[in-house]
Amino acid sequence: NLWVPSNKCKVCNLAECSGNPLGTSLAESERHHHRSYPCHNMYDSEKSETSEKLVTNGKRTSFSIRYGSGACGGSVNRDTVKFGEFTVERQHMGETTQEPGTVFQTANFDGILGLAFKSIAVGGYPPVFESIVGQHGGKSGFKPQFAFYLGKGGADG
Repeated sequence: NLWVPSNKCKVCNLAECSGNPLGTSLAESERHHHRSYPCHNMYDSEKSETSEKLVTNGKRTSFSIRYGSGACGGSVNRDTVKFGEFTVERQHMGETTQEPGTVFQTANFDGILGLAFKSIAVGGYPPVFESIVGQHGGKSGFKPQFAFYLGKGGADG
């Protein structure tokens, strides 16, 4: 599943995310061993011209996902998603408004682009890569392949 934190989420960023924990100076925060946390980019569905809110039985369609390290939940939208050179239209995505605990608040990423198959995805929604194949699979030069490289750290991973 694909999900991103919503600008409606009140707990997706810690107050300390500005880089100066609790309003202290950087020197003070280092002296008191405070950690500064990243501020996350937030999705604003109202500013997207292509966002569609999913509705089931007259109510916003909701989702929740539990991972080994935490959980999140919110509502489901469809929107245009860009991944590399590909533009995917009407991609299902979660807009998180609940991220209990600090796992996602303190993470160095904004959301998650999952690699699960549609058959095991929350809500059975097609994952981004399946949508790419469905919308771009017939185009010249496209091969339905996926690869990644894990380096030993540093600049390459």
